[in-house]
Amino acid sequence: MIIVIATEYQYHKKVPPFEQLLSAGAAAQNMLLVLESLGYRSVWRTGPLCNTPEVKDYFGVTKQNTICGLIYTGSSSVQMPDRENVDLSDHVEYRQ
Repeated sequence: MIIVIATEYQYHKKVPPFEQLLSAGAAAQNMLLVLESLGYRSVWRTGPLCNTPEVKDYFGVTKQNTICGLIYTGSSSVQMPDRENVDLSDHVEYRQ
């Protein structure tokens, strides 16, 4: 199954378009987490073709809106490899 994540901007004096775009990204990330918790494999994909007029038209996304990603999901018997722990000390700073 492929899930399309797209904006549908609505004018709102307290919710500017960039926050609506961020909300679409948050929705995509939460879908990935839910799918994983249900035992599915998934991947969030985008690319240069994602927002071409033809693709947007196919999915009914208007010119002023954005396709934020395609979430490919399904089952898989592939075992994901273990990943090394990342030392975050080079990337995160704690201040009091």
